[in-house]
Amino acid sequence: MDDKSGHGKEDDNDADVESKAILRKKLQVKSDALVVLSQELNQYKIQRDQFKLMAEKIQERFLHLKKQMCDTKESNKCDSLENNFRTLDLLTEAREQNKCLRLQVETLRQRLMDAEGDIKALRTNNNHNNRVSVDQEAQLAPAMHQREEMIEQLEKLNLRCSQLQTDLQTVLDEKHELEVERDAFKCKAHRLNHELSKALSASKPVDLDALINENRYLQERLQQLLEEKELTRQSLSKYKVVQRIMNILSNL
Repeated sequence: MDDKSGHGKEDDNDADVESKAILRKKLQVKSDALVVLSQELNQYKIQRDQFKLMAEKIQERFLHLKKQMCDTKESNKCDSLENNFRTLDLLTEAREQNKCLRLQVETLRQRLMDAEGDIKALRTNNNHNNRVSVDQEAQLAPAMHQREEMIEQLEKLNLRCSQLQTDLQTVLDEKHELEVERDAFKCKAHRLNHELSKALSASKPVDLDALINENRYLQERLQQLLEEKELTRQSLSKYKVVQRIMNILSNL
C-alpha cells in the first residue's frame, strides 16, 4: 500500500515538472515573439517618421510650385515661358518621388497587415492564457502587459499610416492640378512659337526658349565687352598721364 502511495506521489511530481517545463517553453517562445514584434514596431516607427518627412517635403515643394505658378502669371511672356520649363523639371522630379512613396506605402501596408495578424494571434493567446491557473497568470503577467502595450502601439501606428495615406492622396490631387496647369502652359508655349514664326515669316518654327537663352548669352557677352572697354579706357587714360609727365621731364 505504501509502495503504491509512493509511486503516486512520484507520478504527480513528474507531471508537475513536465507541466512546468512546458510552461517555461511556452513562455520562452512568447518572449521571443515579443522581442521580434518590438523590433518590428521600432522599424515601423522609423519608416513612419521617414514617410511623414517625405510627405511634408513634397507638400512644401508643391506649395512652392503653386506660388511660382502665380508669380509666373504676373511676369512677361518670355519670363513666363522660362519659368514654365523649370516647373516641368520640378514636376518630373516630384513624379519620381511620388512613385517611391507609393511603393513605401504598399510595403508599409503589407507589414501592417502582417502585424494585425500577429495581433489577432496574440489576442487569441491572451484569451487562452486568461484561463490558466493563478500561478501561471502571475508568471505571464509582465509579458502580457508588454504585449498589450505593443498591440495598442501597433493600432496607433495603423491609424497614423491611414492619415499619411490621406495626406499623400491630397498631395497627389494637387500634383494633378499642377500637371493640368503645366499642360496649359505647354500649349501656350507652342502658340507663342507659332505666332512668333508667323510674325518673323520664318521658314521653320522658331524655338522661343532657344531665343531666350541666346539673348541671355548675348547680354552677358555685351556686359563683358563693356567692362573690357572700360578697363581699356582707364588704361589709356593712365598711359596719357604718364606720357605727359615724360614730355614735361624731357623739356626740363
